[in-house]
Amino acid sequence: MGKMPDEETGAEVYWIIAGQGARHDYKTFEELTTAKLFDGRSLKEVWGEAKVLIINEDSPEDWLRYCRP
Repeated sequence: MGKMPDEETGAEVYWIIAGQGARHDYKTFEELTTAKLFDGRSLKEVWGEAKVLIINEDSPEDWLRYCRP
């Protein structure tokens, strides 16, 4: 999940990789969080069940260790 400029238009794109590894792009964060990508449920609906596995190519533990002020 992230946000980046579109290569062609430069407009901000919110993206998420879900399900079988397919990437989904959205124009707004609201669209991303309400799209029914998880067995008919949205990210907002499944957030309590979500597990963060990678942050910027690091484990959450390593990311916290090196990125804390």
